Amino acid sequence: MFDKSQARQEIIEFYSHYKPSRFWNDPKWYGDKKYIYDYVNNYYKDNEELNKLPIARKCYHIIHNLNYIPKTFYKNFYEGYYDINNITSAKKMFKEYNNIIFDNIKKYNLLSKDEIKKIILYCLKNQKYKELLNNSDLNYSINHYVPSNINDWEIKFLYIIHNGDIYCPICGNIKKHDKIATLRKTCDNSICKHAYLSNISKTRNFSHLFDPIIIKKKTESRKGYRHSDETIKKIKESNKKTWTPEKRKKLIEQNKNNGVYIKQSETMKTKILNGEFTPATKNRLTHKTFYSSITKIKYRSSWELKFHESHLNFEYEKMRIPYIFNNEKHVYIIDFIDNKSKKIIEIKPKSLCKQSKNICKFRAAEDWARANGFQFIILTENTLNNYQ
Repeated sequence: MFDKSQARQEIIEFYSHYKPSRFWNDPKWYGDKKYIYDYVNNYYKDNEELNKLPIARKCYHIIHNLNYIPKTFYKNFYEGYYDINNITSAKKMFKEYNNIIFDNIKKYNLLSKDEIKKIILYCLKNQKYKELLNNSDLNYSINHYVPSNINDWEIKFLYIIHNGDIYCPICGNIKKHDKIATLRKTCDNSICKHAYLSNISKTRNFSHLFDPIIIKKKTESRKGYRHSDETIKKIKESNKKTWTPEKRKKLIEQNKNNGVYIKQSETMKTKILNGEFTPATKNRLTHKTFYSSITKIKYRSSWELKFHESHLNFEYEKMRIPYIFNNEKHVYIIDFIDNKSKKIIEIKPKSLCKQSKNICKFRAAEDWARANGFQFIILTENTLNNYQ
């Protein structure tokens, strides 16, 4: 004999791992669990009206033990049917909650927090607002667990669903929520959002990202990968629609007014000065990079490469000197330095030596060399080959 209760439990267990799809109608899709397909089709053999339903809709009725078809439209497998009440939204439901008056004489059953949460989420998901309003035991239990200073029923629901964690960790106000079940980490204040993200970044452990094994795994997985021409075309078209010239211009103006570019510039100058960052080693005129097989270093010019291969005692771009040009702070990266011979060397074409910015750089280098007991030397195309 067909055991409905046992079949229902197995159906619930099986479909809890799968999303509704068109393959549910194909017995082959179930593989060695074809008996689930048979269970669903035989479950309502004694009910002609329910037996005519599609398989996904049958599953909904079986899982929720709904043995009749409501007089409303079916939405989908997850949301079920529309509610028959005139209350069509949670917003209207919370307005109705203000009219609830409890009879102090009557004894209500106190539900556990887990039971309350389960009932609330199920009713909200299936838009069964009337069931929530009319469930006196539920509402009595909510009032029992929620602090007496909370009067708003929407906040009461939040308090139960999120186990009391409903306050912004920065300012203490109620956290922002789009729906009852989706609660943000902070309130709607942008200052709180930034402070919260800043605290996470300071305390979060990112050491695993620097693990050589993980780095290798990530790089190897993307090695040789390239989007198809069709995908690249779609991305370009999408970017054109998203980033219009007007939007770009507006964003640039906004960043200028907020001082974003100035802040970025100051940050990069500080990193360059501290040796944390070195600009890309490309020649500014030819846009080429020169690589030495002897030193295994990239250079900005062939002159620098030639000089370093002949003078390996010098270090390349290890010295930084701050200077001011046109009332703005800059960082001068010296080409070569040798701490033993106390020399710093700049290699520059003779035609560029008289530029005002370069003159300013050279003065700063001479002042630093004089103060630290070094000798500052400028090598041009005329003196480079004669330097010993």
